[in-house]
Amino acid sequence: MDTDKVDVNEMNEKVAEATAFITFMAEALRNNLSVDDEKVVAAVEQHIAFLQNDHSIDAKDFAAQSRFLIYKQWGIR
Repeated sequence: MDTDKVDVNEMNEKVAEATAFITFMAEALRNNLSVDDEKVVAAVEQHIAFLQNDHSIDAKDFAAQSRFLIYKQWGIR
C-alpha cells in the first residue's frame, strides 16, 4: 500500500460515518425498533447516500451485502 496517497482526513470521515451508523443500528436492535421505523429507514438511506460517494451501490446491493456479511460472519441461517 502506497501510504503517500492515503488521505487521513477522508479515512477519518469514513470511519466516523461507519461508527455512527453501526452504533445507531446496534442501539435500534437493543430497543427493538422495526426495520420499518422511520429512524431506521432514514439511517440506512443516509448511510447508503454516504457510501455512494465512493461506490456504485443502491439499497438492493446494500441489503445483499449485509445479508452476506451476517451469514458469513455469524453463520446465521
